[in-house]
Amino acid sequence: MIVGAGFAGCAVALYLERYIDFVDVVMLEELMEDQQGNDYGDIRLTQTAAHLVANTLKVKGASLINDDSNIENADYSISRSELLSSMRQALKKTKILFGSKFLDIEDHKEQRLSVKYCQTDKNGQDKCILDADLLVAADGLVSHCKAAARKSVNCKNRVLTVGDARRFYRFELDFSYRRIQKGASEAIQEGCKLGKLIQEKQTLKQFTVARNEYEFFTHRVIPLIALLIAIYLR
Repeated sequence: MIVGAGFAGCAVALYLERYIDFVDVVMLEELMEDQQGNDYGDIRLTQTAAHLVANTLKVKGASLINDDSNIENADYSISRSELLSSMRQALKKTKILFGSKFLDIEDHKEQRLSVKYCQTDKNGQDKCILDADLLVAADGLVSHCKAAARKSVNCKNRVLTVGDARRFYRFELDFSYRRIQKGASEAIQEGCKLGKLIQEKQTLKQFTVARNEYEFFTHRVIPLIALLIAIYLR
């Protein structure tokens, strides 16, 4: 299960669909489907991210426009809503539950996770539960999934964070021009990296080791380097 149907969550789901034969993926998205149309203008994709979208994830219909084809490593420009819509439409096996707000997770007696969420539709709200072998937290800077995963070792080992949800220290919460312009590229690249990790490490023990390897660098090394730089500049 993936919580959050943004760029990072969709990239993970698309990768799993493309490269794992038998996979059952459900995505929870808090916003309703008719609330997805807001466009925050164009975003820029690096050549690496554009290649992943077009070739690795095989997303069709995304009108990537090279900012300057005469410049090597030039970025690509695209409407944010168009790219996100194209990625969601490219998902054929994954079920996206719009209007579904993540609530909590609990250990399951069969070493699975019970994911609690609130489903909103035209008839009102219902509290639901789904079982999952693995939970990918792609629910943004204030990740409720990551917070809920801390309650037990089993939960922690079965929850992988991606995109903004993986950010650990407050000084990583960067709302600068670079993050706004390059955030989608980083999310797509991380999503593909995590999808590949899941493809290659398909047992709980391997997941645990892989999770530690995946998050050690982003949660410990990078923040430490950033802290040392901040101290030096001060």
